[in-house]
Formats: sequence, C-alpha cells, structure tokens
Amino acid sequence: MTFINWDKPFYLDPTTLTPVESPSQEDTSGLIPVPTYGNWGGANYSQGDFGESPFAPLTPDEKPVDALDKLFMLHDKASFLAGDDPALQAGADLALVQGILKLNDSKLSDPEASLYAGVATLAMTEQITVSEYSLPLPLLLTAAADAYQNITYGLAGILANPEESQDLLAWLAALGSTTPFSDTTTVVAFADQFLPGLPVDEGVSLPTESGHSIVLPEAIPNPVLAHISAHSHADLLL
Repeated sequence: MTFINWDKPFYLDPTTLTPVESPSQEDTSGLIPVPTYGNWGGANYSQGDFGESPFAPLTPDEKPVDALDKLFMLHDKASFLAGDDPALQAGADLALVQGILKLNDSKLSDPEASLYAGVATLAMTEQITVSEYSLPLPLLLTAAADAYQNITYGLAGILANPEESQDLLAWLAALGSTTPFSDTTTVVAFADQFLPGLPVDEGVSLPTESGHSIVLPEAIPNPVLAHISAHSHADLLL
C-alpha cells in the first residue's frame, strides 16, 4: 500500500522553509515540493485535500489511513484551534512529536510510514526550535535519534522496492532543481545513476539489500538533521 502521495505535494518557500498556501501550478517553480501523506499529512492538507477544515464531517475515504495519519489528523485539529496563538501551536507541534515517539515499530513497519514519520519529527522539532519556545535537551536528542532511525529504515526499504524507489528518486530530482539545492553537489546515488541536488560534505551512506545506496546529507538546511548526521550512528559516517 502506498501511504506517501508523491504526486500530491505541498510547497515550501525556499528562503523561509514555511508552507506556501495554494500556489498555482505556474507559481511552483523554485518552490520546494514536499509530498503529502495519507489523508492528513502535510501543510494545509486535511481529509485528503488542501484547504479543507479538519472539523468537517468525514466520509469513509477521508479517514486516517494508519496510526501515523491519525496523529496528523489530531495535529490538524489542534493547529486549527490554536489559530494565531504561538504557544498553542507549539503545543500542537510538541504533541505530534511525542505521539510519533510513542508509535511502536509495528505501526511504522511500512518504509513510507517510517520515512514520513522521521521527516515530520524533524519538521516539527525545527518549527518549535525556531519559535520562541524550545524543547528540553533530552527530548530534543530523543526525537532526533528517533527521526534518524525512522528515516534510515524508511529510505532503505523504499530503495529496495523498484516501484517505490522510482517515486522517491523522481521527488529527489525535483527537489534538486529548487533553491536552496540547485547549486550544490551530488549526494544521492542509486545503482549507477546519480542525481544532482542536495549538498554534501559528510553524510551517512545507507546500503540496501538490492545493492542500491543513498547518502543522507549533513549540510542540509535543518540544524536537527545536521546534528543527527554528525553525531549519531558514527559507524555509518563516511
């Protein structure tokens, strides 16, 4: 089952890394595409569509597709109620991070779920960190380590699946053409194919059972991911 909606992305401003609401197709060049997840994972994305109220009545097709998607639904509702209150929004983001940390391995056994959970943890941690609020250091380190494990497991699993890997590679290719990644060096390797895009000085090499490999960058514009790459799983560092 496919959980990540690779062909249904939301977009981030390349300068601020904040979501861009409802860009037209003509306005997406230069923006950073981020795929959505299930029916609830993604900025301004609820009930399987953009701009829907998270409190609108649900049809069977709009319900969460798994435990992770249910956390995204709860986060959407909490964010809606938070409005413009930064403290309430930080609380909603923290609740999502803590909820993901509580998911056991079986609920994140699908590689796409694992990858998206890790990315969501980093995104929420980053969002809290750059606000006027901050996470306690033990929770920050726990979230960072959990995100790292989820991302590495998810990437390895997706790369081992020919169909899913093509979706991932297509997204990475699209990502590589956007600022701030367009003028950086090659980081992602898939068999004998190399994709330009993400920056790399040092990184983490992730071999897969199928012989494919991917390099997780250190010099990405996210201090949490940079911290993880530099200080976690040192035996994998290049």
